Amino acid sequence: MRRDRLTPAAVKADAAATAGLDDFGADDFEEGLAVFCHSAETEGSIDFAGRVVLRTFLRRIMCNRLLLVNHRKTSPGPPGLAQPPLIVLGLPRTGTTYLHRLLAQDPAAYGPPTWQVWRPLPRPTGPDKRREITARAIADMHKLSPGLDARHHVHTDEAEECYHLLDPSFRSAGLGMICQVRGYCDWSRAQDPGPAYRMYHEYLRLIQQTAPGKRLTMKTPLHTPYMEAIEEEIPGTLFVQTHRDLTQVAGSFASLCYSMFSVTAPKPDPDAIGDIVIELMRWMAQRSMEQRARCDLAVVDVQYTDLVTDPVATVRRIYQEHEFEWTPDIEAAVTAGAAQRPQHKQGKH
Repeated sequence: MRRDRLTPAAVKADAAATAGLDDFGADDFEEGLAVFCHSAETEGSIDFAGRVVLRTFLRRIMCNRLLLVNHRKTSPGPPGLAQPPLIVLGLPRTGTTYLHRLLAQDPAAYGPPTWQVWRPLPRPTGPDKRREITARAIADMHKLSPGLDARHHVHTDEAEECYHLLDPSFRSAGLGMICQVRGYCDWSRAQDPGPAYRMYHEYLRLIQQTAPGKRLTMKTPLHTPYMEAIEEEIPGTLFVQTHRDLTQVAGSFASLCYSMFSVTAPKPDPDAIGDIVIELMRWMAQRSMEQRARCDLAVVDVQYTDLVTDPVATVRRIYQEHEFEWTPDIEAAVTAGAAQRPQHKQGKH
């Protein structure tokens, strides 16, 4: 057996040594962690550099869990949200990132930046170095996969995907974006999402304390099959669902997965990635349609072609349908945001 083999015990020991804490809370994450480690070892084709990346990735996630459990013990519970959040979702590569960052331009909205969703809580003692650590991690990620920025641009201080807030539950499909772990992905889809979204809600309440009174504006395609679970945990949540030609979505999503998996594996299998992408897209779309048919959800639908043709008009319509105030100042902020983010700014993909 490899001495550097990924095992739950090794992952927890590494995180405990890093955080200086050892209480991981309830054991409902243990099975998911074990399934992920086994799947990465048997399916991920990870090389030496990939193991370093995975250990770093898992260390961050498990440290976040340790810090959350410690915060529960040492601080009063966070108050409720100022108002229901606005969540952008839809299949991957349908414009969710672009739309999310435009919506976050509103001075009354708050889209948590990368450093905050990657590391929601600071260490209990010492200076808060979350932003610096995140900036270094992003730079390292770009070195390992130079083409990734054209597929999904990540900046330390820009609004970023919130699936990272689900990761410490080890029931998140987001863990399947770091390497080929089909076994874990199949397992996670069969699990009750309740524990993951209870943790997500708790993180949102903590983040709200850093943006008092503002409307939290969140985003990840991975919420798409879980709108019902979100509404049950956070009643009144407002959704925006993006849509795009599936033939364009599939190729773009497969390309993104190839770039992501290249960080941990020297030669990802394109055929296997294609199978994973098609299966995941089909499952997400089916779950979304079923939930929208049976649940009373507040959803505004956005077509990708409308978004890229007239982004300001698209955001204005979202505000009208969700009955948000639209002012000249908001229009100016969104217009400026669109001008700063022309299509293919980071490279064509």
